[in-house]
Amino acid sequence: MGRWAKGLAAGAALGSALLAAGCGLVLGLDEFEDALPAGSCRTAADCPGGDHGAATCAGGACTFACDEGFADCTEAPGCETATRDDPQNCGGCGVTCAAFCQEGACNDPVDLSVGPLSSIMCAILQDGSVWCWGRLPETSEETEVHTSPKRIDLPLPALQVAVGAGTSNGSNPSLNHTAHVCALLSDQTVRCWGGNELGQLGLGDMAPHEGLSDPGVTSIQQISANSLNTCAVNAEGVLYCWGAGSSIMGQSAAQAFAPEIINTGVRHVSMGFAHACSLMLDGTLECWGENLYGALGLGDAAPSTVPNPQHVGAWTGYLQVASGGAHTCARTAATTQCWGSNVEGQLGLGSTTDHNTPQLLNLSQADSVTVGGSHSGLMIGGDVYTWGDNTFNQLGTEDAFDAESAVKIELPPAAKLSFISIASCALLEDRRIMCWGSNTSGQLGDGTTTTRSTPAPVFWH
Repeated sequence: MGRWAKGLAAGAALGSALLAAGCGLVLGLDEFEDALPAGSCRTAADCPGGDHGAATCAGGACTFACDEGFADCTEAPGCETATRDDPQNCGGCGVTCAAFCQEGACNDPVDLSVGPLSSIMCAILQDGSVWCWGRLPETSEETEVHTSPKRIDLPLPALQVAVGAGTSNGSNPSLNHTAHVCALLSDQTVRCWGGNELGQLGLGDMAPHEGLSDPGVTSIQQISANSLNTCAVNAEGVLYCWGAGSSIMGQSAAQAFAPEIINTGVRHVSMGFAHACSLMLDGTLECWGENLYGALGLGDAAPSTVPNPQHVGAWTGYLQVASGGAHTCARTAATTQCWGSNVEGQLGLGSTTDHNTPQLLNLSQADSVTVGGSHSGLMIGGDVYTWGDNTFNQLGTEDAFDAESAVKIELPPAAKLSFISIASCALLEDRRIMCWGSNTSGQLGDGTTTTRSTPAPVFWH
């Protein structure tokens, strides 16, 4: 080997020694400390620090552990994001809540409920709390407009909410009354509040009552309300109703009624403006009340009062029924049917002809059907279709034209629909709530009173 080659080999050996042992050690410099490669460490002091956490050194590599309730969601050092109450980073980076973040967990809507002719929307969150918006009845015969959700103070978590509309009659103020709301609680009892001018609170009188009222029914599974009455189905299929003497109660006297048994063998009840229909345990339907425009589906168009529940048609296998202003829709596993008033195309049949017996729609295998005062809608696989009255943009179709047949609207996948007369709301699969239509009383819940022709999210913060 030549002198040049030997020198090159010696230099390489020295370089390897320097790299292996460190320059300070090879050169005998006790106080010399070698620079560390990025991300490596000898102790925790070698690691970059930051707020709301602690650096550690393990196996020569730096790590940074966040304090409980914080996360590192940006490129900046440290754990700068509080995750206990941040709805955009709830319990972790990028975990988004539809409503609230509480103690690092989302508390989002799981149910949505309205009254067909009311100006009130209500939602139940995961923790069972009830939040309502619109022209709300207070715990007395007063109302107040809330343009975003207001929490209702209840003694127990709620399972369901039913809304009864108030009325305003300028020519005869004696007919005016305040809306009422009833909640089905987790112990299967009911609490009601709001107006009692017609006995809506279920106490058998028409006197004002402060706070929550207990109509005294137990083992309740489902409730529904209109402006005059409330009805409830218990675990044995017994249907109770209370409120004003009316066609729903089978009475015409101007007096209030405490809960009375109306029917048995009932699975679900739906109340419209002046009629009601019940889904029976055997899959059939029964309707009663005012037969305006054939809303009872009994084959008779006479505007008569039917005081007792009557069997509807020859169909069976019903899964749901929904009663509106003067029309009704119901569905089986394979079909959707509507009947009653059709002046604005709310039956979805491509015409404005009224029908006093159930009529089949072209849309089949719906997951749910919903009605308002004069418009209707259904869901199929998360897609939403609406039809009928669009005077207040309640169809969500970006125009002001009524629709005599179903129109698919632009909306993320939906889990539930709820309609009032002049507006509509949808609970989405991601647990957001979006509403559209008239907003004169804040019923869209978006923090404004601006009417919207397309869906807008409810504002929770």
